[in-house]
Amino acid sequence: DGRVLRLSGHRKVKDEHMESESRFKKSFMLGKNLDPETITANLADGVLVVNAPKKPIPDKGGKTISITENAHTEPKHVTVEKKEATVAA
Repeated sequence: DGRVLRLSGHRKVKDEHMESESRFKKSFMLGKNLDPETITANLADGVLVVNAPKKPIPDKGGKTISITENAHTEPKHVTVEKKEATVAA
């Protein structure tokens, strides 16, 4: 289902006295919370770095309500997060 990341590679090294070759294959199962379209890889100085970002968490459809500072005044829309409440829909 496209949820497997397969890596493979090889390396040949030659010098005056010998020659060596190595190969590798590795598979990783990707969690459903990862977005395969955003995976990137970088190879530098013989080190492969693979970046597999998680999908954004969907909004649960909550509702933001205003909180008054004093029960005898008009409601104020507060922009500070600590002064807001979220109510599940």
